[in-house]
Amino acid sequence: NISAAFSQGFSVNGSPPRSAAAEQSGGTSQLVNIFMSGFIALTLLFATDLLQSIPAAALAAIIIGVGFHLIDVAAMKHILRTNRTEFLIALVALLGVALLGVRQGIFIAIIASLAERLRREYRPKDRVLVRDEKIDDWARERIDTQHHRYRSSPPGLLVYRFDGAVFFENANYFSKRLLDAVSE
Repeated sequence: NISAAFSQGFSVNGSPPRSAAAEQSGGTSQLVNIFMSGFIALTLLFATDLLQSIPAAALAAIIIGVGFHLIDVAAMKHILRTNRTEFLIALVALLGVALLGVRQGIFIAIIASLAERLRREYRPKDRVLVRDEKIDDWARERIDTQHHRYRSSPPGLLVYRFDGAVFFENANYFSKRLLDAVSE
């Protein structure tokens, strides 16, 4: 930690509660590591008798209190507003780590994230952007409909958006969705 502080590096084994405690105490540089290691050394040398009488539940409460500051509620609200599926994955990660431990929680979050990724690859979102001179609201927000070249759309024109690459595993899904759009 001392060498990391002088070389503008990061401590190799910095725990999240210790990092949060440093941030909450106003630490803004790597020198925090030197002061923390000094305080820990002084505590171990001279205050171990005082710490023995503190109940483990009180120490756990301190760690939990620091841990709550690691949860970014504003970011979670933003994720919820923008993408509910990503919010669910973030919630799975949060609860998995809190209930099962870091390794198991992260492992479960990775599996949930990969499953969502596969779902999006095999069944991507799609929509009809233009159908028979009617422009979809999604497309209207993204193109300049006042400009002349976008104002004309001949009858029978269909503009279809498939939000993903077509490959052998989703080709049948793509063709079914496109044929459904055409038949409508």
